[in-house]
This record gives sequence, C-alpha cells and structure tokens, in this order.
Amino acid sequence: MARSGHNKIVSLICLLILMVLQNMSFCDNKGASLSDSERKQLMKQHYADAIKSYQEGDYAKAIRYWEEILNLDPGQTQPQKLIGMAREKLQQKNKGVLTEIEKLYNAGKYGSAAQKLSLVVESNPNNSYLQELLQKLKTVISTIGDKTADDKLSALLRTAVTN
Repeated sequence: MARSGHNKIVSLICLLILMVLQNMSFCDNKGASLSDSERKQLMKQHYADAIKSYQEGDYAKAIRYWEEILNLDPGQTQPQKLIGMAREKLQQKNKGVLTEIEKLYNAGKYGSAAQKLSLVVESNPNNSYLQELLQKLKTVISTIGDKTADDKLSALLRTAVTN
C-alpha cells in the first residue's frame, strides 16, 4: 500500500478513536490522580501527537505515544493495532540502514557502523538483538579499532571478526 494511503488509514482510525474518547469513561488504572476530563484530554493529545509522529515517519515516537495511551487506559484496543503497524514501518525503514551497517562492518569501518547502529537501537529500544549486536560491535572497536587499511593484517582481522 502506498505510504499516503497507509497514512490516511491510520489517520481515519485515530479520528474514530478520538470520537469514541468524547463519550468514554476510563478504567481506573494508571493516571489515577487525573480526572476523567484530564485523562481524556491527555489521551486526545497523545493520539494527535502519535498521528503526527507516524505521518512524519517517526514511528518509534508514535509507538511511545500509543504506549502512553495504554498506560492511561489499558482497555484501549486500537493502540495495539497501531503499534503493530508502526513496528512494521520501523522494520522497513531500518532494513536499508542495517544493510549499510553491514557494509561498513565488512569494510572494517566499525566506528561508523556503531554510530549508525546506535541510531537504529535508539529507535528500537526494546529490540534485544540490536542491542546485543551493538554491544558486540563496541567490543570489537575497543579490542581492535577500525581496520580499513588494505594490508594483510587488517584484512585478516576483518575476516576473523566477520566470521
């Protein structure tokens, strides 16, 4: 589906949710110190911020807003669906970056690879695989540094680290 069509669907879903919020009473869970009207207003703002973030391509931020909505009202069902859609978009977005990171890594440019991977981990803080990969990369950097030279030792080290 085209990006604009996908964004329209997300916007429509969120608009429907906002309409439901107008007539909703909240479960008493997190945010217990807020009145119903304050909670409704906060959720409405989180939905608006999530939609804006999603449309701007900041899927990780949109996910955080939708998770906040679930903290305010665990009975909400739409945020889970929207989080799933945003995670798919995030994976698509990161696929090209991960390919670039792999190329940098294979070329011995471990510092550059670590910088790019740090950004990916930042946008996917719950992804333990990416966190583990970043930690391994930092270990390589602290042990041997960048190995981009064309000499035999650097080539051997790159091969050893890659395999």
